[in-house]
Amino acid sequence: MASIQSLGIGSGLLTSELLEDIISAEREATDLRLEARRLEVNAEISAFGSVRSELERLRSATAAIASSTEFISNTTTSSNPAAVTAVADGEARVGVNTVEVLALARAQALSSASFDSPDATIGQGTLTFQFGTTTFDEFGEYDSFTADAEGTATTITIDASNNTLAGLRDAVNAAGFGVTASIVDDGTGSVLVFRSDSTGLEQSVEIVVSEDGSNPGLSAFAFSAGAATAGDNLTQIVAADDAVVRVDGLQVQRESNTISDVVPGVTFTAVGLNVGAPATVSVNQDVAAIQGRMEAFVEAFNSVKVLTDELTDFDTETEQGALLTGDSTLRTIRTQLQRFLATPVDNLSSDRFRGLVDLGLETDRGLDFLLSFDINKFNSLLAEDTDAVTALLTDEARSTDSQIEFRAFGSATQAGSYAVEIAQVATSGRNTGATVAGLAGSTVIDADNDTFELSVDGVSSGTIQLTLGSYADGAELAQEIEVQINADTALRNAGAVVDVRFDTTSNQLVVESERLGSTSVVAITSVDTSTAATLGITVNDGTAEAGQDVAGTVGGVAGVGTGAFLQIPTGPAPALAARLDGGELSFPLTVAGGSDSFTLTVDGTTSGSLVVPAATYNSPGELVSAVQAVLDADTALGAADVGARVRYDAGANRLVFETSSTGAASSLRLNAIDENLATQLGFAVGQSATGTAAGRSDSPVGGIQLQVTGGETGSRGEVVLARGAMNRLDRFLDALLASDGSLASKDDGLDARLAEIDEEAADFDARMDALEQRLRLQFASADALISQLNNTSQFLDQQIPTLPGFARDDG
Repeated sequence: MASIQSLGIGSGLLTSELLEDIISAEREATDLRLEARRLEVNAEISAFGSVRSELERLRSATAAIASSTEFISNTTTSSNPAAVTAVADGEARVGVNTVEVLALARAQALSSASFDSPDATIGQGTLTFQFGTTTFDEFGEYDSFTADAEGTATTITIDASNNTLAGLRDAVNAAGFGVTASIVDDGTGSVLVFRSDSTGLEQSVEIVVSEDGSNPGLSAFAFSAGAATAGDNLTQIVAADDAVVRVDGLQVQRESNTISDVVPGVTFTAVGLNVGAPATVSVNQDVAAIQGRMEAFVEAFNSVKVLTDELTDFDTETEQGALLTGDSTLRTIRTQLQRFLATPVDNLSSDRFRGLVDLGLETDRGLDFLLSFDINKFNSLLAEDTDAVTALLTDEARSTDSQIEFRAFGSATQAGSYAVEIAQVATSGRNTGATVAGLAGSTVIDADNDTFELSVDGVSSGTIQLTLGSYADGAELAQEIEVQINADTALRNAGAVVDVRFDTTSNQLVVESERLGSTSVVAITSVDTSTAATLGITVNDGTAEAGQDVAGTVGGVAGVGTGAFLQIPTGPAPALAARLDGGELSFPLTVAGGSDSFTLTVDGTTSGSLVVPAATYNSPGELVSAVQAVLDADTALGAADVGARVRYDAGANRLVFETSSTGAASSLRLNAIDENLATQLGFAVGQSATGTAAGRSDSPVGGIQLQVTGGETGSRGEVVLARGAMNRLDRFLDALLASDGSLASKDDGLDARLAEIDEEAADFDARMDALEQRLRLQFASADALISQLNNTSQFLDQQIPTLPGFARDDG
């Protein structure tokens, strides 16, 4: 408050102190009221901060139980930890595995000759490093090097600025490409050692040196074909090698000593060799860790209960409520937490347990309804039926079809049973050779038909060399071709594997990839002189018989296929195209001239006459390519900027027409088709379909991922998702504590109340300032008037005695 120092000068009555007393009296009640409100809101903010903190603690404890992979803990013990150790996650099954380490993965190491010192001059030029696989002959001499097809070479330049042993070391290390260089003293001098940073046969290094002719000497650091002579070049002191481990009798070979893809949930680490003496690795349930998670949950839940009880308490004697008595947000939270504990879990495969009380978790009336935990009961039930206990607490996803695996689901996927329709089963890319009648009998492999090259799933092979000789029939020859293809280093290293069979009906050799999906392609890139004539294997790009991804719906929502995996997108269901399905096909399929045309109406635009080229089509790929080319070339559809695509449904062995557009406005109609073509393709005049509009709300099945390992098209039963008690509580707490959750809304509301109080206080201050200014003016005006009156009084006191007849009576 601004002090008015000049007040009271004229009168001595209306002083600034009096003005301040008046303003203070005006402010006192309002200031106390606003401060009381501010203290109350801040107390509520602090209280809800404590609630949030306890709920965060509860969420952490709940999350440790809500996921089946995190809830179950396993421990491992090895009978020979000097040979093998192991760790197991929640997916591992209790049991015993035998592990025999036959070879350890090693990183290649190369050493130079001895130099006088790290500062010794080494010559100038370039060194080019390339990772790949180095082979040696039976005498241990350098044989060959096969570069990693996906790797890149690294070139190090050595010039006058770094042409010392230390300079080369530093240049290699600075490049950071996967090789570490060091200098060691071997007792005779300084030796440069190169070590690959990664283990495995494919991580050996080729070093090609290009010397500066006027500054020679750099070839001492070469290691390549023709430049791997000890003394003249680098010497291999440790050979790159893969780990070879036999697990439960199954021998596997891996680049690393850490092997995690043999026994589900168990990761083995090879430490040393134990050839002929397998170690036993036991996987046991970590009961103490699981019990600890349950106890942490109970403690966190009870902490929330105690805190919320204190904040909402009501004293019946004093009839006074606590700070948050009657608060709707806190009341809803308390009610929801109790509901999640009491609500039974539906859709479980086992009826043994339905609620938490079945596991020894229940509210205790004698302890103010706090949560109690019967540890002994829980441990006993966990040992008896781990799967049922886990499902009740966490989640359970299952399929009624043995060839459909429920692989994953999203955080927003809703519990329930959902019908599965498979429109197309995933297929592998294949390459079918031409019909060769002679393959039914004896076939001779000689120098003119014993080699070819191919590409499997995008990986190019080396030259495939067949064993010379006579083969009894196509089946025996197919076996030889399969063995030699799968023995190819490049294909084996990339995990590309094929099956080769002989079709006795058509006398054709068929090479098929083991990978499923549209990226699966088997292409023949080169053949020998008479391979095409004697074996029917010809050069082609393989796209005509490329694999197809799975297609289908879950709960009526179309999924996205990738190989055998069907992923249901999250969010509203996407719009679908209009489609027409043909009938079952038979190959070879011959289209005759004069009976080879049809017309379509696509999204309201009618095509011209679509003529399928007269030819004999030996595979679906050939037919699809021909029909699609006809559709793409139609001028009427092109002018209207509408289109359709044709694809082969391998599962149902039929052609499918689909509009390029999607949604309710998409339409497709077969207006006319020649009778013979209709019979061959299985279509009928008048067939029509419309697309489906996109959904408006999030699909309950969004996030589901299935793996369809086989079976037929059509209805394939159901997939079932059960959300366990802790899983549901975890999702509730996530939503509650989210940035847009109810607690955040409560915080926003309290902040808004503080802002209102501050705004009211500011308005009040402004009113008091205005009152002060008004009183100041009034006081000043009154003070001036009193001053004038005082002056008049003094004047009269002076003048009256001078008046005639005035007599002073001083008494």
